[in-house]
Amino acid sequence: MKVYTNTTPLLAFAAIERFDILHAVHGKLHVVESVRKECQAGLPVIVPDLEQIQLVRLVASPSSADPRFLALDAGERDTISEALRDEADLLPPMLFYLAGITPWNYFSTCLTKTSSTFVSNAGIFGKVYFPRLVTPLSIVISNLIQFGIQFLLFFAFLAYFSIKGPDIHTDWPMVFLLTPILLGIMAFLGLGAGIIISSLTTKYRDFTFLVGFGVQLAMYATPIIYPASMVPEKCARQSS
Repeated sequence: MKVYTNTTPLLAFAAIERFDILHAVHGKLHVVESVRKECQAGLPVIVPDLEQIQLVRLVASPSSADPRFLALDAGERDTISEALRDEADLLPPMLFYLAGITPWNYFSTCLTKTSSTFVSNAGIFGKVYFPRLVTPLSIVISNLIQFGIQFLLFFAFLAYFSIKGPDIHTDWPMVFLLTPILLGIMAFLGLGAGIIISSLTTKYRDFTFLVGFGVQLAMYATPIIYPASMVPEKCARQSS
């Protein structure tokens, strides 16, 4: 995750001598040269030499600032201009969370409901004969309606922020091409894993509660509510 900061946060955390909080929240900070000069310009708060702080990466000030920010001071202008040029993490938080939560809700719902399908429908299975695979398939297909509503809401916010928010570069052909493929992967993965787990829940009924708890933990263990760039490179290489 690329995080750029101007002078004010550096002054605030230098005043309480807690630069470690910035590192814990954002990791490495990118600081343009003009901000470093402002921090060393004899301000009331003494900021440590940024060149000696490992969590700070100094970046040269842009040669030409964006004309939209000429009214700002040098530190703010150069920080925003460089962040835009470097394509830092400027995605609106609401849009970012919707992009992760929307597909995850579909997958987790398919998995949890399919995992208990044999237990929940034991009475029907004992009275009427029909292909047992129909029940989990109906769960996966019916959840497409809920996913469709959430997906339309996501597209509404995407359109809004594309007009009113920062520059969002969307490759629409790839979106329309990959969305059905990724949706199919999630559906079959939730269906397959749910059927495997359902064979266990028929004997171990309490396993259903463990599955629900595990799915909730998995949301925090995977890049759903945080960007994939926050995953350490070592862990990313091992997972791949």
